[in-house]
Order: sequence, then C-alpha cells, then structure tokens
Amino acid sequence: MHKSVCGKHFSGSNHLRKYNSVQERIAIAARLKQIRSEQIVIESLGLKAWRDDAKARMLDTLTSFDSDNAALKFYQERMQIKKYLRMEKSSLLELALWKAKI
Repeated sequence: MHKSVCGKHFSGSNHLRKYNSVQERIAIAARLKQIRSEQIVIESLGLKAWRDDAKARMLDTLTSFDSDNAALKFYQERMQIKKYLRMEKSSLLELALWKAKI
C-alpha cells in the first residue's frame, strides 16, 4: 500500500469500526473461554442443588449482560462456585473423619 493511501486507510472511520469489531470479538472469545472452564467446574459439583444454583446464576449473569458490571457479576458468581467447592471439600473431609471414627 502506498504511504498516502496507508495514512488515509488507518485514520478513516471504516478502519476504526473494523478494529473495534475485532477487539469486541476477541473479548467475546475470552469470555466464552472463561465460561467453558466455569461449566466444567460447575459440573464437578457433587450436590445437584448446588449445580442447579450455579448454572442458574451463570445463566442470569450472561443474559443480563451489562458491560459496566459484567466483570464484577462474573467475579461474584465465581466466588459463589468456589464457596460451594470449599463446602464440598469440607463435607468430604468430615465424612472421612467420621468413617475413621476420629
């Protein structure tokens, strides 16, 4: 591309619109990757009620997608899932201790 044409190309609104579109697609792909990893964690929860609650919370977060609070809401849902995981681990430890009669 010739220098004069190159300067016009990159300074035009068409280039900016395409650039923003690509950046948006990259952000969506990153969110989808996070969601897939969270789905794997959710499916590993032992209690069906916790799985259902975590799925409902994640679905609610995705459907009410507000760009201002999206990261915060997603973080809060991840913390709730981690809480369920900690509760499950402590329940399994308690069960093991009870079976060992300690």
